Amino acid sequence: MRVALSHVTVTFRSGRVTALRDVSAEIAAGTHVSVTGRSGSGKSTLLNLLGGLLRADQGSVIVGDTDLTKASGRRRSRHRADNVGFVFQSSHMVRGPVEANVLLGARYRRMDRARARDRARELIARVGLANRIGDHPDELSGGERQRIAIARALMGHPRLILADEPTGNLDPSTAAEITELLEEVARDEAATLLVVTHDPALADRAPLRWHLDEGRLVAPVQA
Repeated sequence: MRVALSHVTVTFRSGRVTALRDVSAEIAAGTHVSVTGRSGSGKSTLLNLLGGLLRADQGSVIVGDTDLTKASGRRRSRHRADNVGFVFQSSHMVRGPVEANVLLGARYRRMDRARARDRARELIARVGLANRIGDHPDELSGGERQRIAIARALMGHPRLILADEPTGNLDPSTAAEITELLEEVARDEAATLLVVTHDPALADRAPLRWHLDEGRLVAPVQA
């Protein structure tokens, strides 16, 4: 899914805090992008904009064919349900077995129960946990919980995957493993992938690297 940002500014606290400042950039459909920057530099704000959770104060945020700055709240909600998969630093698993947790990703999608269950089982197998389908969160390692979070994010065949520090709680070896899995599933789904990370080694894996400094986008680096 193509992304185009044009002179985007986002402020909070009635304009006293500027999270993003005049950001302009483009991402071609199917591209893997890493986003780095210090805490408070605007990384999560950027992902929330692209996911339709926030609206820019100035500029345009075009994802696919939709300008999210002009879209209504209902249209932005539909954009999230139809196009976006979120993966966070915490897996946010709920009580219940692996399959039930992955099925949460179908809650706002237009999927009947049988199709959703088939899709969940397919994804659980894809992330390598078919033998853990009945296990509960407290029986899984951190890396396994993140695998389930990725499967849940893929339930609706997203064209845009937004990952906010998805490996922040993992050891380096497991972090690399989860990043490889994200890259693999994004390629399989032909999805655009944005990964926020503090780890330079993981950031350097992306062919397009963005760095935010106090809300400003430093010139993107193409590998």
